Amino acid sequence: MSLSLVELNAEIERIEAGIVLREARLRGRVSELGQRVDAALPKVAAAGVVAGALGLLALWLRPRKPAAAAPAGAAGPPSGWLHWVTLAWPLLPLSLRAVVDLRLVMAIGKPLLAMLRRRAPAPSPAAQPPADAAQKHG
Repeated sequence: MSLSLVELNAEIERIEAGIVLREARLRGRVSELGQRVDAALPKVAAAGVVAGALGLLALWLRPRKPAAAAPAGAAGPPSGWLHWVTLAWPLLPLSLRAVVDLRLVMAIGKPLLAMLRRRAPAPSPAAQPPADAAQKHG
């Protein structure tokens, strides 16, 4: 079954037209996907920032073991939250860094964290009498 030259050229043009149409559909889908990603990216970035902030807050509020007293005059390590903020700041989206100034975060965060640290501590278990001791005396 041999095709004439005219039929062969017509078949090639039909196949090429199908390929061009398929490529145009693919470009349209990729363009639509890019627009959807561009629209969703600020929401995802904001959610990531909020999740990171909540994670850091949870780490900061977790119960800690009492630290050993440092010798007098010894310089301690830098404040933990300050270290994490300065480490994470360059990783934040440029649009957020353009709106929020790092100095503002430090100026608000430092007094706020100092206020949170001054809250009443939970009573230590050593200060409470054991349950069986209360039964013996009562």
